[in-house]
Amino acid sequence: MKLHTRIHGDPGASAEREAERLRRLELPAQHRRALRWLAPLLILWFIVATALSILLPLSIAALVATGPLWHLLRHIYAPGPAVQRWRAGAAGERRTARVLRRLNGWALFHDCSLPDSRANADHVAVIPDGRGAVLINTKTTRGGGTVRLHGDTLVIGRSSYPRAVPGTLRESQSVQRALGVPVHPVIAVDGADVPGGRLEHRSGLTVVPASRLHRVLARVPHQPDEAAFRALVERAAAALPSYTG
Repeated sequence: MKLHTRIHGDPGASAEREAERLRRLELPAQHRRALRWLAPLLILWFIVATALSILLPLSIAALVATGPLWHLLRHIYAPGPAVQRWRAGAAGERRTARVLRRLNGWALFHDCSLPDSRANADHVAVIPDGRGAVLINTKTTRGGGTVRLHGDTLVIGRSSYPRAVPGTLRESQSVQRALGVPVHPVIAVDGADVPGGRLEHRSGLTVVPASRLHRVLARVPHQPDEAAFRALVERAAAALPSYTG
């Protein structure tokens, strides 16, 4: 029987806010750069449009000459690497959230505050038996590649993430103290291949592809207990409010 999955919070919201904050910071420099190019660009546009008007109607020539101008302005105003990373992270969290919605009868907390910390948790999934939860950190990569664990370092393709494993463990321990039940740490990798569909760290942390996360969690042994589940969801709602930092 399909049970209702309870959803709290807005996945990727804080990452999207950080992307927009960084975007606002970089816009003034881009405006200044565009102004420096304004006169040369208008001169270039006039020369190209005039040359093309020999062969084409003036309106069409002007439109064609606008193409290079528009291309250069798009280059000038392109979001910087940090903005792109935060936007990609937000999109990855939203994809993970959509996968988690396929779980049957769980409670999902997205982008929630951690107790006594300025950090946030990407996702916390409460098991339907009310006796445990799963802390999920989405790691998004646009470069693809194979996921590996080298000691405490997560490696995706040619990129290393030395803080991913320790950070996820700290977050899971924080949630565990707040909820008073065991909390299993998981890194869900969005955009890369996990050999065998699953990696295990010596701490018990699990690394899985984000696209298969619901299948992995659905196999967690449990016997639904509505009373215990409702009580744990209420504790989680009080201890893990939406992140506003």
